[in-house]
Amino acid sequence: MGLYEPRSDAREIAPEQVNATVDVALLLGIAFERHRGYRIGHGKGYFDRFLADKSFTTIGLALESQVVEHLPHEAHDVPMRILVTEDRIYHYED
Repeated sequence: MGLYEPRSDAREIAPEQVNATVDVALLLGIAFERHRGYRIGHGKGYFDRFLADKSFTTIGLALESQVVEHLPHEAHDVPMRILVTEDRIYHYED
């Protein structure tokens, strides 16, 4: 899909070590909800499944034009803790 991937010599982190190793995750999306930090990606739920039991900070990166008032979300969806756009930084409760 033309996505950048880690270098071949990058250190791999085992899934059970992620919480102890990772402090911050930067995530892109198609749209982000202004007041609660939910995001819509490509609809497969990969990030939500990965983030479900993680304790590190999630930061969404978006253009202000991608921030909307309301998005549909389900119980398993994981909102961002912070959203950064070119105009402002949104902080959400844990």
